[in-house]
Amino acid sequence: MVPMAASASSTAECSGDDCTHAVAIDSTHYDTLQEAINAVSADVDNTVISVLKDLKPADVNADKKEMQFCKEGQNVTLELNHHKIVTDNLEAINIDAANVTLTIQNGREKFQRISSKGNKN
Repeated sequence: MVPMAASASSTAECSGDDCTHAVAIDSTHYDTLQEAINAVSADVDNTVISVLKDLKPADVNADKKEMQFCKEGQNVTLELNHHKIVTDNLEAINIDAANVTLTIQNGREKFQRISSKGNKN
């Protein structure tokens, strides 16, 4: 018997009611929001990350922390689809890179705190 490690992953094979993923970029679904953020390339004009369900801390980040934007030049629209995002941190978003554009739309609740440590020019 070969041991298999469990890990968070993305997949393009997902069907409607059976989908348990947190978010999607086009037809690729991700277990966590952070995985999708990490998959966003800086050379794309605007990447839409669609939230597929209300997100609990483990759905946001495997470490149950805030979502983190650490790649310079990312341009992301976070389409909440009227879902909410809950994290264990006081800060829901940490932007620690230059020239990051983040648009958040169609949410149910407002984020209370945003950390923007990397406001580098």
